[in-house]
Amino acid sequence: MSPLTRRTLLASGAGLSAAALLAACATPGTTSVNTQSPIPAAKSGGTVRLTYWAWLKGLDKVCAIYNKSHSDVQVDAIFIPGGNAGGYQKMYSALAAGAGPDIAQIEMRSVPEFMLVNGLVDLRRYGADDVAHLYDKTLWSQVSYTGGVYGIPQDSGPMATFYRPDLFQGIGATPPATWDDWATTAAEFRKKKVYLDCFALADSSGFAAFATQAGAQWLTPEKNGWVINMTDDATMQVARFFDKAIDDDLVTTAYGAYQPAWFAAAANGSLASVTTASWGDALIEGSPTPRASGRPHRCPSGARRASARATRAVRPRQCWPTARTRRRRSTSASG
Repeated sequence: MSPLTRRTLLASGAGLSAAALLAACATPGTTSVNTQSPIPAAKSGGTVRLTYWAWLKGLDKVCAIYNKSHSDVQVDAIFIPGGNAGGYQKMYSALAAGAGPDIAQIEMRSVPEFMLVNGLVDLRRYGADDVAHLYDKTLWSQVSYTGGVYGIPQDSGPMATFYRPDLFQGIGATPPATWDDWATTAAEFRKKKVYLDCFALADSSGFAAFATQAGAQWLTPEKNGWVINMTDDATMQVARFFDKAIDDDLVTTAYGAYQPAWFAAAANGSLASVTTASWGDALIEGSPTPRASGRPHRCPSGARRASARATRAVRPRQCWPTARTRRRRSTSASG
């Protein structure tokens, strides 16, 4: 049997990952592959070869293990730049040309974007419901739209606050439990010329996570299209909070997390914490900070609505880089 000619697209996430199908013959924005007949199952005795575009380190090894035990389906890993660093542009160009991979990695927050250009196949047509019980319900909901399933969760990055225990002890504070506590603690740190955290103006991912925590839903699918609302009460509440924090100099906008200036601030003690996805621990460990043991803490929440999908705590472990911590990877692959 010859390899499949219709292309499939696997969506995965920076925070989260998912699997979805795509037909390369449909130009983005025109024909939806989901209006066509499902692709029939391969006949026994043949071999199907699938290409997988992703930036996951070690994916080639995962595919090798899979291929060893699945002679009828072989997956070839093709490495591409990460999402907004060029990977998405490559995918969109491939879709427009009627080509592209069988499987690809995208962040879960980008699933609606690929749906808007008719880039994803509804996996429910291929039995996705049969494996739904194997996945976290919250993650599954992030790949489910308009009655369909457009991805299989592959990886997740629940948020946590990573902090410098020595700096917190220096002002007699504990990691903030609420955003009001966060503002109070940030003000105390400013007396020591230390920032509690940074707020990157050029990267909206942090703001999007905080807005989601507050209950915002920017994209809502309806029968005749999508409703986009980025000025709902939850979003504006978060915007006003950080506007005030910036005006009061409680947070620095001079750099974003994991930029060279961020690592320098973490090393010289002028930055006390960072609220980020759990996979950030591996990047934090690259900072040359003093040896100091500590634990990640559940990121702050407010008295208002809070979404568990954005605030689940990670298990306690050594935090804020030390020479004694071991690198932990948060990425995985599934299809």
